Amino acid sequence: MTEGTGAGRPSRPKRAQVRADIVSAATSAFESAGYADTSVDAVAAAAGYTKGAVYSNFGSKPELFAEACAERLAAISADLLERVAPVLDAGGERDELVRPLAEAVVAATLDTPLRWQLLLNEFRSVALRDPAVDAAYQKLSARRVAVLVELLSSNAYLARLAPAALQRSVLVLLTLVNALALEHAAAPETVDASTVTHIVAAFFDVVLP
Repeated sequence: MTEGTGAGRPSRPKRAQVRADIVSAATSAFESAGYADTSVDAVAAAAGYTKGAVYSNFGSKPELFAEACAERLAAISADLLERVAPVLDAGGERDELVRPLAEAVVAATLDTPLRWQLLLNEFRSVALRDPAVDAAYQKLSARRVAVLVELLSSNAYLARLAPAALQRSVLVLLTLVNALALEHAAAPETVDASTVTHIVAAFFDVVLP
């Protein structure tokens, strides 16, 4: 991948562009084949770079997956905030917010493609057996929480929560909705949308200020 210069000579693409191309190719590869069956060679070929370019930018396959996953989950988090913000901004008594907020979160969760929930679980299971993957998973987990905390703390109502309380609540919420989304997909008659909403509402009833 090259681009012309003013003198007509090709130049190397900027590092940010190389990283973006590799992450884009990796995202498609992971979504298609899963974590274990995606190779760095395949990602490099799809991105149009050498395997060395992948390693020089990301260090390892776990780090590459963590970056692709973080970007995808950041977009999901932004969508979640977009859905819950109108509920919170409308105001009202605390007890009046619990159910609408749960409904907004559940709608965002169940509308999210299940593929990334499954990929995250696959990455977690590999991390339990591989120290290198475990290190990348821990960084990803911390990043997921930090991104959502930053987004939610920008809301005036949620900013009333102490930072430590908001961080703990986000961690529990991420774990809860991930598990519920998978249970809903696997056993929709037992764990239907109404049941999921009821569980999430019970969570908000505990944590909302």
